[in-house]
Amino acid sequence: MFTPFSPGEALLDQAPFIRDEVRFNLVHKIAEDPEAILLKDVNNMLAAQNPGRRMWLWIDESLGQATTTEIIHSLCRQLKDSKLPGVAARPEQAAAFAAEYARLSGTTYSEAMGLVSYHCPKVVPPQGVAGRMISPSQQHRETIADFCTGFILDGFGKTVTKESQLGTAERLINSGNLFLWEVDGTVVCMSNLAHRSKRHGRINNVYTPPEHRKNGYASALVAELSNKLLAEGLIPMLYADVKTPASNKVYKSIGYKECGLITEIDFR
Repeated sequence: MFTPFSPGEALLDQAPFIRDEVRFNLVHKIAEDPEAILLKDVNNMLAAQNPGRRMWLWIDESLGQATTTEIIHSLCRQLKDSKLPGVAARPEQAAAFAAEYARLSGTTYSEAMGLVSYHCPKVVPPQGVAGRMISPSQQHRETIADFCTGFILDGFGKTVTKESQLGTAERLINSGNLFLWEVDGTVVCMSNLAHRSKRHGRINNVYTPPEHRKNGYASALVAELSNKLLAEGLIPMLYADVKTPASNKVYKSIGYKECGLITEIDFR
């Protein structure tokens, strides 16, 4: 029996979920959306979905296979007519959910992305990197828009125009959570503090244009942001694409530790 939950759901502060909290940190952000679909059951399961986005599914890993399968099948039966865009979960649970949901709903599916979750209890700052971290101003709007187009191309394989990203750049500047790395007056890297939950701060949108890569700028910027979060009493965390070894190497080099995989699957 699945019932709604809210951002204050007690299970989010209990040991079964906290053990997986880095891997499933995005559940906290989704739960803050007043229009989100939020479901739980008595067997330690949470499903959280922003309208039009993939559903994030957490099932307590200590549950037996039979119980896990029954939860997945029951949830698929409840959602089979919902036109679910996709699912994100542990790899084996994402695969099981996708197969059953596709069977019941008559859809097809494909893997969209594999994510590695990381947290950083202690930063190992890189040495000898030129530059400094700065907060952006309106003069950086076009540069940030350029960086956003590059990030979308690298991360999602989609080509967008700089003009289409000017609004995003404006929003990021106004948020106060975007930070840049500057070397001799030139901005060479960006990163964003995407969300703060009770125990963690999530970093995203880490991007260095090709001409400035392999100089340690991303390492230095993420390390600075991570120390900022630690000073606030939050553990830094982030997600990285399993297919980008260079990014994963950067995060590990400054103290980030792997906390488990997520598979994102899309339905069509």
